[in-house]
Amino acid sequence: MDINTNGQKSNVDRSEEMENVNKAAEDYLIKATTDRWCLRCGTKLIFDDYDSGYVIRYEINDCLYVTFRGV
Repeated sequence: MDINTNGQKSNVDRSEEMENVNKAAEDYLIKATTDRWCLRCGTKLIFDDYDSGYVIRYEINDCLYVTFRGV
């Protein structure tokens, strides 16, 4: 998993943030949707599927961008 925060500093604890992202990924993979929001900016999570991996990002481009890679 690669995490890009674009150099942003945040008051959000990294473990809380990753727990939120992991739960969103689980939601997307099981039911193709999630009701989770970004803990930093409050925008909607977006899931992009790339066959051997996927990306969870937020509507605001300068916020968190997480890449999960397959084998």
